[in-house]
Amino acid sequence: MQQLSKIFLPAVVLTKAGLVALILPILVLTTASTAQAQDTWSLEQCIQHAKDNNITVKQAQANVRTAMLSEKQAKASRLPNVSASANVGEQFGRTIDPTTNQFSTSATSFNSLGLNAGVNLFSGGLINHSIKQAGWDLQAASADAEQLVNNLGLQIASAYLSILLGEEQLENAQKRISQTQEQLNVTMKLIDAGTLPMADKYNILAQLAQGEQAQVQARNNVELSYLNLKQLLQLEPDFDMKIDRPNVPIPADANPDALTLTPVYQTAIGTQANIRSADYGGVSGAS
Repeated sequence: MQQLSKIFLPAVVLTKAGLVALILPILVLTTASTAQAQDTWSLEQCIQHAKDNNITVKQAQANVRTAMLSEKQAKASRLPNVSASANVGEQFGRTIDPTTNQFSTSATSFNSLGLNAGVNLFSGGLINHSIKQAGWDLQAASADAEQLVNNLGLQIASAYLSILLGEEQLENAQKRISQTQEQLNVTMKLIDAGTLPMADKYNILAQLAQGEQAQVQARNNVELSYLNLKQLLQLEPDFDMKIDRPNVPIPADANPDALTLTPVYQTAIGTQANIRSADYGGVSGAS
């Protein structure tokens, strides 16, 4: 029996080693896939993903391409038009022979060719106005698409900040629960020593229950904020997502109080795409 044990023991060891060698790559792949699924999303990545996948943005881009085609069509109306036609047929039965203008019962074949050409010499400036109007419409559509992207970026930034705020509130709620739990432990020791009355225990338990309620509410707010962000990004609700916490240093010379209303308003008029779109639409209507 000892000899048999000596003979089969290496086989058992090799089998375990083979199982380890087989399971280890699977565990590594599973860990790698889990880590990949839990990659953090920065604000820039969220905005770029929305630009590439949001249906409303794609619709606005399609409107821009439609406006470009309309402008090309308006410019092409200056060019002459040419059309050609061909007609081939055969007559059977009692018909009039076109060559003799007499009735005939034999089959008669016929064909005809046509070529038409035309050019607009004068239309009262209608073509020029149509081209100008199409150009202004194209600029208005481009400005509308730009404004849509800006609005989407603001919505994503707002949802992103809501998640950061909710996570901070959740951490604060968890810290308050820990502090309340420690206070409860100290109070119980003082109650056991006869220093404090039993009523203090129930007061702290009430505070602990309120802290746990605040923790549940903060966690729900974080999940709702994530759901809102996923909706803006056209992602599935069960998509595993985690945002990055950016480290944005505040410049030492930052002074928001130095900004006044008039310069900010004038800058917004010159940079906001919806203002340009309204101006282009007005010019297009007057063309």
